[in-house]
Amino acid sequence: MDLETISSKFTTEVLDTIVRNHGGTRHKSYKFGDGFRKGDSFLSDVYRLIVTGIREDETEFELQMIIKSMPKSVSRRKTFRSAGFFRNECCFYEVVLRKFAEFQEAKGFPDEFSRVASCYATVVDGENDFLALEDLSRDGYKTADRTNGLDFYHCKKIMTTLGKFHAISLAIKDQEPEEFKRIVGAIEEMYYREPYRQWYEPYQIDFINVARDAMCREYGDTMYESIMKEFTGPGFFDTMIRLVSTPGKYSVICHGDCWAPNFLLKYDAAGSVAVDSKMIDFQLARVASPATDISFLIYTCTQQDVRENHFDELVQIYHRSVVDVLSALGSNAEEVFPFSALQQELKNSARFGVGMAMEALPYCEMDDTDTPNLGEMEGDEAVPLNKILVIHPCKTKSGRLRMANTFKHAIDKGFLD
Repeated sequence: MDLETISSKFTTEVLDTIVRNHGGTRHKSYKFGDGFRKGDSFLSDVYRLIVTGIREDETEFELQMIIKSMPKSVSRRKTFRSAGFFRNECCFYEVVLRKFAEFQEAKGFPDEFSRVASCYATVVDGENDFLALEDLSRDGYKTADRTNGLDFYHCKKIMTTLGKFHAISLAIKDQEPEEFKRIVGAIEEMYYREPYRQWYEPYQIDFINVARDAMCREYGDTMYESIMKEFTGPGFFDTMIRLVSTPGKYSVICHGDCWAPNFLLKYDAAGSVAVDSKMIDFQLARVASPATDISFLIYTCTQQDVRENHFDELVQIYHRSVVDVLSALGSNAEEVFPFSALQQELKNSARFGVGMAMEALPYCEMDDTDTPNLGEMEGDEAVPLNKILVIHPCKTKSGRLRMANTFKHAIDKGFLD
């Protein structure tokens, strides 16, 4: 493969610029690394690139990158609205994350900027789009397990990272409200808007039916099934729109896609304890209640025993993380985001995570043989999502319970009242 495989705009000149930005003078060579699992990305083609750079003293150094590029298949681009998602993610990196870095550096607190993989270069034109990103695997970061739910200790680390990320929004909103308005204007809701109803709702109906099958088989003829059916009734899409389109005092810039594969974990030398986590993939970045991210994470990434035994503790861990960073950035944390406000945000908006879990959990249960092969999409026309992303009722009791128990927990907590 050559660079043209990625994009006609991803050239040797781009590589030279990236190398210069990392203290070199030019690139010497490049090679493609290992590929990715089928189904790791619907919206883009993804490549691993290893670049050798040259310094002024002629010594060499290596940069490892993940490159996300526009799918070659026109049908796939149109089916998944790839251009819009690329635009949103590029705006996140170029506008939002840049402001985050400037704000933190001005406060003498640059560390939390490292919660997100660095972006080296972007192009957005609707056809040749790409993002060149830091490959965190070089530093030992690994994708969180999407098949088995995260245990408490892994979830604790991720919740801490999420709290740090949200805290930066809250600090900018508190201290530079006009700047906050500017940067949130750069990103847009990519799922739950009226113009996307026809694109998304038929597929949504399919995964609602899968969730209803799980609930019926595990909690049939109970109040849980009754409340779940009401929540997922004809007004469900409108409910989700309201949850992400109603501005609030505590709205932040959210990751938007908080399921396990979008969090990378770094382990201790023994490989058993997670010591750090970072976030990737911001195509769905949105402005909404922090509870939308929190609930998405908890309901797609954990098993029922973690929720039952540690939910309140995880919420407290998240809040302490927010408070610590807010204080370090010069805001009065208890005024900007008191714990009572977080509790109310969860009461109002945690149902969003339950809604998103219905889409995410079937993919957590799939093995590679069931994952759609998007490389086979041909032609120039969009295909209905539910014709490509075909999901079926869960075959196992454990899988059905994982789905049904998201509703049970949320109902027990009063989130679906």
